[in-house]
Amino acid sequence: MKIKNVTINLLLFLSTIILSYNNCYSQSSNITPPSLTNNPSFDVICTNSQPLLTFYNAKGGIGELTYTIQISTDQKFENVYAEYNNIVQKTRFITSKLLDNDDKLPIDKQYYYWRVKATDSKNNESSWASSRFYLDTKSDDSFMNLIRVKVESVVVSNGANSKNIIDITDIGNTTHWEPPPPYKTTPWVEFTLSEPTEISRIWMLSNPNSKEGWLTNFYWMI
Repeated sequence: MKIKNVTINLLLFLSTIILSYNNCYSQSSNITPPSLTNNPSFDVICTNSQPLLTFYNAKGGIGELTYTIQISTDQKFENVYAEYNNIVQKTRFITSKLLDNDDKLPIDKQYYYWRVKATDSKNNESSWASSRFYLDTKSDDSFMNLIRVKVESVVVSNGANSKNIIDITDIGNTTHWEPPPPYKTTPWVEFTLSEPTEISRIWMLSNPNSKEGWLTNFYWMI
């Protein structure tokens, strides 16, 4: 009778292992594709021939996820212009890849298609997520019939990475300057232009998700 109990328990144990393995395997193949709604989003106009491709991470899989990125001039990706493999996640939420210097987009005023898929440590893959953007490297030069003023230098009251204030590259979209806490002083920023220039409009960007919210009680002095 004891032998039978041992046999039954052993069979149950083996069945549990097999069931657990099958459940684990089925979960590993369930990888949601990444979301290409960050930057560049669908049909956005890129002004840099070496754009920073940023997307929201995929979910699921076993172990660490890596990504494959393809860029093409046709929607069916029959002619892949550039491909990057084994791109690791930058953070828990977002991954990005700056095009290599050798892969700068060659043709201006054209649509480019890009797609991304995820792969886990067991080589299970997600489906492709696809999007597109339009390249126009001159569109910002005379936006709304305005000309961008060249800033020669920037000085700030305190804080670090003040150069991010005048960083107009794609990477500049994810960098910033802010004075150190506890924000009890009145911060200021001073711009030096390359030559005397008439200023007709100023754009100011701030982070509404930060502790302080939108900029308030500020003024310009020229």
